[in-house]
Amino acid sequence: IQTEKYNPNLILHEISLTYTILPNKKEIFKQRNRLVKSITKYDSKKLSNLNIDISLNPKIYLFHLSYDGQPTKEIFQKQGDFFQKNIPEVNLYKKFHRKKNKKIKIGVFTKFLDNHPVSYCFIDNFLSLNSNHFEVIIFTTDINGKKNLIKKKNKIISKSKVKFQTFNDNDLNMIRDTICKKNIDILIYPEVGLTGTSYYLAAHRLAKKQIALSGHPDTTGLSTIDYYIGNKLNQPKNAQLYYTEKLVLFENAVLSGSPLEKEIESIPRNLELSDFNLSKEKKYYGCLQSLFKIHPEFDEILNEIVLLDPKAIIVLTVFPNKSAVINLLKRWKSKFPNLLNRCIFLKRLSYLKYLRIVELMDVHLDTIHFGMGSTANQVLNLKKPIVSWQGKFARCRKISSIYKKFNFKNCPLVENKKNFSKIAVTWANDENLQNQFKLEVEDKYDELFTKNYKIKDEFENFFKKISKTI
Repeated sequence: IQTEKYNPNLILHEISLTYTILPNKKEIFKQRNRLVKSITKYDSKKLSNLNIDISLNPKIYLFHLSYDGQPTKEIFQKQGDFFQKNIPEVNLYKKFHRKKNKKIKIGVFTKFLDNHPVSYCFIDNFLSLNSNHFEVIIFTTDINGKKNLIKKKNKIISKSKVKFQTFNDNDLNMIRDTICKKNIDILIYPEVGLTGTSYYLAAHRLAKKQIALSGHPDTTGLSTIDYYIGNKLNQPKNAQLYYTEKLVLFENAVLSGSPLEKEIESIPRNLELSDFNLSKEKKYYGCLQSLFKIHPEFDEILNEIVLLDPKAIIVLTVFPNKSAVINLLKRWKSKFPNLLNRCIFLKRLSYLKYLRIVELMDVHLDTIHFGMGSTANQVLNLKKPIVSWQGKFARCRKISSIYKKFNFKNCPLVENKKNFSKIAVTWANDENLQNQFKLEVEDKYDELFTKNYKIKDEFENFFKKISKTI
């Protein structure tokens, strides 16, 4: 709500507030039903009569529903239609003269240029596009990230001739109009849904073709996004049913974001378990993920692990905040009290200390329904096994797609979710299995990490293909 337009007589209703750590699975469905009813209710109202410019409140996107383990297309599309209906003008690109560019002009809007999973996974691909065929402009509000990125990759950026357009404030209309006036052929959003700014911009037509990537691995629900690029091995056979965009499946997975060689060499290996207040007498199951990924069904898996393994300690993080820890502990106290004394929450560590913790874990756990992203690349680069179950949606199939694409013979891939805990305990307590996995990663290391450039070729070929229709 714009402060200057505030109506003191207006009764504000809860429309799209989502709770991230719900007490049980039943509450997940109750929340989804509440949100659908709210959208339906307000969709029938003329909000312009209430002096509310809802188009400037992009946080209305129901981001956390992607973690419920349920299909999201219907509700995201309903929310997208509602949001776009309240935008004064969606198809802005038609307002500006469109001269044909000599090269294919690629625009990328991201709020994350450095030290973030999105930047790890995608930025290198756009920096390395062939400058003979593509002109690339990266739009961002991450000013410090731009400085760090240029410092790290100055030679690559100079060679590729990538341009940057940074924005100092959150004037959404100014950002939107600036991008629109750049005469972009193909506009890419790596993380629609992760930020309100990305969602707001993506809800407009600012280029002839617009693409969403898997920085947030779910459909946008927006009519202005033409394509969603995913990975063939990462998607179920009926995947198109879950996307409002046309789903484009690449052969190669994005495995960027692994630690740099100098970072691996700089890991403080003098630090042992005791330096993190961890006993050497225990077995450690790393689950170093955002706490809102801990689905109520995953509670059962964690509880079974600590029942099967008397030495088991589950290692988690205090992320995104302490409130999430409190709510998660509250949930466990009512149903799985065994977990209260068998879980440790680590405060945010420096990157190198974090990598050391990754190495010290006996095994890592991939959360169900919404699994690891760039964390997977870091863990695998350090040759540590990840126990993973291939779920229904792409958001929980990254690990399984890596295991399958690179033909892992010895890996803790769970076919039946009921066996997750048993497989995790077996691997945590069997050094022979861990060593076999380590050897297999070492054998595939170049293929996994240093030679995985084919994804860039797929991006280039796809951009050339769709540019013919512009």
